[in-house]
Amino acid sequence: MEEKISKILQEDNEIEIITPFVNENSYYITGRIKVKHKGVELDFDVNVPYNYPLTHPNTDNISIVFRNTDLIGISHINSDGSVCFHPNKDDDFERKFKNEIIGLKTWIFEYYICRKEDNNYTYLIHNSVGTKFPTLLFSDNDKKFKKGDFGVFSYSNFSNHIIPIKDDDKSSVQVQTFYRIGFDKEFEDKWSLHFKNLLKQKPNKGFWIYIESEPITEEENKRKSIENWSQFEKYFTTEFIKYLYDSFKNLSNAFFFDNELFILVGYKIPNTEGYEIHWDLVRIPKNKLPIESILIPQEERTAKTNIYKGVCKSDLIHWGNTVNANYERFFGRGKLSEKLRDSKILIIGCGALGSSLAEILVRGGCKSIILEDFDFVKSGNICRSKYNLRDVNLRKIDALKDHLYTISPYVNIYLVPLKMTFYSDLEKRLNETVDYIFDCSTDPEITYFLDNLNYNGKIFSLSITNKAKNLICVSGKDITKMAKNIYDFVGNELPTFFEGTGCGYPTFEANFNEINTLLNVAFENINYQIETDTITDNFIIGKRIENSLIKPYIDTYKVFTEPKTHNLLYLSANSLTKVKDELIKHYPNEFGGVFIGFKNDDVIFISDILIPDKYENGRTVFVRHPGSLNEQLSLIFNESQGKISYIGDWHSHPNAPATPSSTDLVAIKEIADSKNVNNSSPILMIIEISKEKFEPKIYIYKDDKLLNYE
Repeated sequence: MEEKISKILQEDNEIEIITPFVNENSYYITGRIKVKHKGVELDFDVNVPYNYPLTHPNTDNISIVFRNTDLIGISHINSDGSVCFHPNKDDDFERKFKNEIIGLKTWIFEYYICRKEDNNYTYLIHNSVGTKFPTLLFSDNDKKFKKGDFGVFSYSNFSNHIIPIKDDDKSSVQVQTFYRIGFDKEFEDKWSLHFKNLLKQKPNKGFWIYIESEPITEEENKRKSIENWSQFEKYFTTEFIKYLYDSFKNLSNAFFFDNELFILVGYKIPNTEGYEIHWDLVRIPKNKLPIESILIPQEERTAKTNIYKGVCKSDLIHWGNTVNANYERFFGRGKLSEKLRDSKILIIGCGALGSSLAEILVRGGCKSIILEDFDFVKSGNICRSKYNLRDVNLRKIDALKDHLYTISPYVNIYLVPLKMTFYSDLEKRLNETVDYIFDCSTDPEITYFLDNLNYNGKIFSLSITNKAKNLICVSGKDITKMAKNIYDFVGNELPTFFEGTGCGYPTFEANFNEINTLLNVAFENINYQIETDTITDNFIIGKRIENSLIKPYIDTYKVFTEPKTHNLLYLSANSLTKVKDELIKHYPNEFGGVFIGFKNDDVIFISDILIPDKYENGRTVFVRHPGSLNEQLSLIFNESQGKISYIGDWHSHPNAPATPSSTDLVAIKEIADSKNVNNSSPILMIIEISKEKFEPKIYIYKDDKLLNYE
């Protein structure tokens, strides 16, 4: 590989190899080059991974490392002096190597020569000292600052880890994570109430100062922070330096974590709305204050007691890392509808569906979740719910609460340990404290209860059929009745799996992936409907196999009622869309077809349409002939084991009202009387259609009359 690298570089007349490339360890081929490009000369240490053209062994998209520590602070130079650019992945060694050289030269021209400025703010690069890598996260805070203000802030250590930096585990670093609580006891960061209370259990203190402008090196065009404490005298007021010096000796242990004092240094940085305040972390060893006291010359003294002053030494600054983890940044990569995020949400049932739904809500930025479940975690729950081995025998709501709190510092979780049906005065409490209810209990008692509530918010009842063939979502009124009708339509196999022996009842069978595949599709639609105020009464998600692939499909059913007989009709939205598409194709001529679906007593589901292959039509006439329709109907009937059959007819009245004609009445009567059809009450849909209009009307034939659905 060394020869191949040298050959490629020697072919480039702008590159000189200063140090030959050798394999010094098992990871990299190393060497040094001089690049002469556009009138400048820059030297780079070069590391090529042994598995090149594959990427660096511990990063996703970095392959060759070009490093020059003198360039630290210039845009797109990392803290170790390496040039930051991201070449395309390529398995051709020579082509990729040459493209990376082009990328290096592009950086030299744009950022070293032309000093290109990116639109996004570039944070200062800090020198790190030692084997500790502390990171302090902060959020928004309402405190107002002016230049020179200083005081005390509080923070808490959240986690500590030892991370190996080589695969032999012999070299490691200590990674510490802290969260800021707030300033001067009065102004707290905008974490959730629970998270603030958690941080306050083990608080530490530090000092803060607001310097307004960046503590940046004086080297031209470098985004690099100052390195020595003496350089802080340009930014720190004499009052703060004296305060720090006078306070240091008498500080309690609360001001030191792992023998270090933390100082937060705040200053303005630009953002999309104007500016924000960023905070950098400075660490001071407990045994080495980088400030000393010197005698003030007599002629400079302003008072008899003002004899000494504090000055900063030339010690290296021990910078730490900080992250602005405010709500918008924390969930910036993806969050749910604002209407959901800012609402109070009740989840009833924390099993396979409810626990996964709770995690979706929390990861999507929801801030207030109420969990209801009376049950305890069993070992059998773990394979398909959001629980782990340590949760066995805990209440589900307690275990799930603890899990959710490890995800977001912006959520508050509230618990309801008994069935909702137990509580009195619940209607009032729900209307006052809950905006959305997600019923994941699959318990008819819960839906009976919800149906009888005069609840002003939105209810979504979610359930999954056995073997996860369908997910059913019902909202609005009469949830129990609608859910039963839909279950009768989709057909739900009775569960057969018992956990162990003895007294018990079977549970539905479905694995974690099957459940969450359906749930994720369902909730994407619920989130969209809430965002756009287009909540439907129901939808059904199913799966079909095509070309050896499992494909989810989704449909919603609009519910119509015939007032005299109270017959219910569920019309598939997908079917109606197909009808409209066909009628537009044939407009201005009449056209029609057949409805198929499911019928159970006074409940009818229209699930699909069939298109005739033989027919006569014109502007005022449509006659369908049997053609292959009878064969199709017979095949569908047999494949569905008699469940799906002929339901009725549909046709258009172009530029005319959707009123049944005498011809329509005669035709539907013939169908109802036909022994071959076996449907004495067929459905008839007539659609008034024009270039601007699509208005269907639905009728059912009963007792020699066409009755209109509403």
